[in-house]
Amino acid sequence: MQWIERLETGFADIDSQHRELFNKFGAFLDAHEKGERKEVVFELFTYLKRYVQEHFQTEEKYMKEYHYPKMAEHVEEHHKLIATVKDFELRYSEEGFSDSLTEDIRKVLTDWLLDHIVKTDMELGFYLKSD
Repeated sequence: MQWIERLETGFADIDSQHRELFNKFGAFLDAHEKGERKEVVFELFTYLKRYVQEHFQTEEKYMKEYHYPKMAEHVEEHHKLIATVKDFELRYSEEGFSDSLTEDIRKVLTDWLLDHIVKTDMELGFYLKSD
């Protein structure tokens, strides 16, 4: 999965973090596809999880600072993804990294990232730039 310019919100901090998310997500998928040790794949997944949480904190800081009117709905989307990631961690602790778990992570994160950025974050970026 690669970053493309049309996903830019126009707000530099957020776009920079989105690019990093895409890079790390790509590294996670590559490591699995290349058959890296499960510990390496899990380490990348853990990093990705931490970075997602940092990114959400950044977005939420800007939403609060700029009095974003749709903050509650946006934050709810963040909470749902964090809950989903925790479910993936639970599955990992129960079954280890399997092809089916990695495929589920790939599908959920690909769909979520693209949908969230294209809809929710673009709207946020537009609001932040216009304020």
